[in-house]
Amino acid sequence: MKKVTIEQAIGNVKECMSSVFTKEDVINLLQNLEVKSEFEKGSLVRFISEYVETQIDQLDCQDIINHRSVEFSLQGNEICLENVEIDCDDLRMNILGEIDSAVDTFLENHL
Repeated sequence: MKKVTIEQAIGNVKECMSSVFTKEDVINLLQNLEVKSEFEKGSLVRFISEYVETQIDQLDCQDIINHRSVEFSLQGNEICLENVEIDCDDLRMNILGEIDSAVDTFLENHL
């Protein structure tokens, strides 16, 4: 039998013809309840913040620099970097790429 929420279980009891329930009926009802655990918003915020920080720390500049945007100038015997752009798509992909599995890990540890 599939798990049901408390609200669904209450609805099932209200729809039941009998108003007397055996011990086995109550045990069966309780065994089929899906219990949801509540966690603090702060825990999730800390987890996501740590996740993003870790992803940023692990970034390699080669992954996010748009090499086509790099501009140099020659000033005497010095080469100066004039412009370089970050590839925002790669940056976004690197930081957010594994967020789904990270949230799964969080939920496994907190539910």
